[in-house]
Amino acid sequence: MVDCAEGGPCTAQRDRSDVMELSQAGILAYQSGLFDNLPGGLSAPRCLDITEHLDDICWLWLEDVSDAHVRAWSLDEYTLAARHLGQFNGAYLAGHPLPSVPWRSHHWLRGWLAHYERGCLETLQFMRDKGFWKHPLLESAFSRPIADDVLRLWENHESLLAALDRIPQTFCHMDAYRPNLFVPRAGQGMDRTMAIDWVFMGIGGVGEEIANLLAASLIWFEYDAAEAAALDKAIFTGYTNGLRAAGWQGDDRVVRLGYAAACALRWGVVGLWWLSSLVDAEKQADFEKHWGRPMPELVLQWAETAYRVLDLAEEAYRLQGFLP
Repeated sequence: MVDCAEGGPCTAQRDRSDVMELSQAGILAYQSGLFDNLPGGLSAPRCLDITEHLDDICWLWLEDVSDAHVRAWSLDEYTLAARHLGQFNGAYLAGHPLPSVPWRSHHWLRGWLAHYERGCLETLQFMRDKGFWKHPLLESAFSRPIADDVLRLWENHESLLAALDRIPQTFCHMDAYRPNLFVPRAGQGMDRTMAIDWVFMGIGGVGEEIANLLAASLIWFEYDAAEAAALDKAIFTGYTNGLRAAGWQGDDRVVRLGYAAACALRWGVVGLWWLSSLVDAEKQADFEKHWGRPMPELVLQWAETAYRVLDLAEEAYRLQGFLP
């Protein structure tokens, strides 16, 4: 399912073979009334109509929504959105019934890693190639090597997945990052953030929701990765405050584990997909055209993102010790 933020029709393939396919979940969610009264600080665009067409295509006609800030978000906006996500997740943790619909996702990160496993294995080969790391762009962007950390993460990904299954579970959007979130305009109240693109919605561990708000926002140049530590702090603080506001009083270390593990699993290896472009001049040219930035700038941003994500992996290893 592809949600639309511009008031026009959005096509949705009615064939959900795995978590990475375009999905009918959004259509079913609107038809079921799930989005009518979401708890906490998150809301979805109103659905004006659903029309079915030939070839199993449906169009969702959604209200036109726009962000109050066309510029890049400040830390205040990230903090507010994270707080609303915490209120949303926290409501379910504090007793609001979890949706029991059969089309919600389960073990979403397992599906993500399975889908990208081939690319991950290719990335691991680059990690083991000492000659590859002599590439000038890599030597310039990476002040310290990451190969051992990436290999360790892959070796430990099953234990981190298991940890996510053991922590308190809640209902999640699962793709809450800057382009999918719209903060309120002045005068509209500051109690909710609008979220589009609910294709991955489902059950996840507490903290898992904000993994993408950090890493994907960095990968897509929504925030300067050189300031990732400040963004990390703002997002986590806002989220935990939202959980408390919703009435959940659990251990912050467990929340940090869910956040750190999900961020590492989602982007610690998969997020290095761009390395293959460094051995292909044509692919580099495509990257520069697509992103509108020179390769040195792309590599520097993604290298800084990798450092933050791998630091979170180290946190997750340590925090597993707090689980019963």
